[in-house]
Amino acid sequence: IYKLVNSLRKLGITVSVLSINKYTSLVKGSGIIPNLKNSFKAKIQFPLYLLHLYFLIIKKAKKNDLVHANWGLTAFLALLGKPFHKKRVILTERSSQWIFTRNKILNSLLNYVYRDVDKLVVLSNASKNYLIKRYKNVRPVVIQNGVNFSKTKKFFYKDKFRKKIGINKNKKVVLYVGRLTSLKCLEYLLRGFSK
Repeated sequence: IYKLVNSLRKLGITVSVLSINKYTSLVKGSGIIPNLKNSFKAKIQFPLYLLHLYFLIIKKAKKNDLVHANWGLTAFLALLGKPFHKKRVILTERSSQWIFTRNKILNSLLNYVYRDVDKLVVLSNASKNYLIKRYKNVRPVVIQNGVNFSKTKKFFYKDKFRKKIGINKNKKVVLYVGRLTSLKCLEYLLRGFSK
């Protein structure tokens, strides 16, 4: 997020980032959803966090042209505050936990969010197609995560990179990009490749 903010600032666009770090039991590590499942303290902090974030969104949104949320819950709070801040709300839904949830209460909330945001962005066609099939009147657009090839092209020369990090040319290499958490189910990937 901070790289994006800095890039936008270089283009002359003013950006405000809302980040509340005082609820560490809730926001640390794998994120809010897993922490709510595993920590009693996180469960206590959650309502306070939501209230704090709601009022912060209203306060900060008044000074900006739009609110860009990075997950459904933040977009929900921005939509609840819309009568006060009167700004457009854009949601980039990055969480497959939210997109593919089977929780009925969460699905009702997401139906409202996905339908009422001014723009819904997802990262893949699979997410887009699923949301169109699952929810009424949603209009997601796909904007995939980007890669700056001018900064990363040196990594695309496999043989050179293998030599640099000491991996034999004949060895198979699997590159995983993402958080190392139980939510990602990497044990299935490792078990699959060990057979």
